[in-house]
Amino acid sequence: MRRAEIEKQDQYMLERQRQFRMAADVVTDAWMAFDEVRGVAVIGSVARPLWREVPRFRELRSAGIKIWHECADLDLALWIDSQKWLGELRPCSRPRLAFSV
Repeated sequence: MRRAEIEKQDQYMLERQRQFRMAADVVTDAWMAFDEVRGVAVIGSVARPLWREVPRFRELRSAGIKIWHECADLDLALWIDSQKWLGELRPCSRPRLAFSV
């Protein structure tokens, strides 16, 4: 694999993390509009600097080439002081939400 292709993958991974961070800002702002919400934390690979690893992609894996970690989802922790609306949130369970009271 050529160096230009590796650089392209690296840039893609960095851009993907940036997009997830922008989504985290939007979701955090939306959650904070509710009186019951006391805090929101971004956790996981979106919250920290990316690290280099051999990815799952066959061509890179077989060559042992390391690129920036692939952010695949956005993990959030939500602190609430009431469970009043948990029932309404359950149908939206595809984005996994961790609740702490």
